[in-house]
Amino acid sequence: MSVDFNGSPVSYTVNGDRTHHFTLPRNRGALHSKVTGALKKADAAVTAEAEARAKDGNDHNAHRAANEKVGAAVGDVYDVASASSRARVEYHREEYAYAAAKFGRALAEAERALQALADHAQLAECPVGIGFDTAVSARSKTVGRLRLIADSLASMPGVPELGEA
Repeated sequence: MSVDFNGSPVSYTVNGDRTHHFTLPRNRGALHSKVTGALKKADAAVTAEAEARAKDGNDHNAHRAANEKVGAAVGDVYDVASASSRARVEYHREEYAYAAAKFGRALAEAERALQALADHAQLAECPVGIGFDTAVSARSKTVGRLRLIADSLASMPGVPELGEA
């Protein structure tokens, strides 16, 4: 899995107005449920508008009415987003703190797993005796790669504070 920092673009065109562009996160569940609901209504309005155009390409009154519904739905997206902005910001700050703690626990778990990998790799390459032979493990490609991973984990920067420049 790769981490998406770009989001996915979504746009709604309202005739006589403009195209409204939004960039949504990959995980739509991160959005406030009211915003998600408003976006679903806007999607439904766009679908209904397309169906109205496909049904009768010359019925301009039906096209206008369908487009007005798209405009109203897009307006609702803006209204819902602005109405819950303070609570939404606090919610996302709390979720960020939770994700940062979860990331820290995952790194600690990765370090424990890496230590187990290193121990077992070195012991597997020196099966006769107690412990392992550092001369043998120093030449091991597996142990060398594990050292690279350990160095990467050790040099990984911490999770930044939210709002850090």
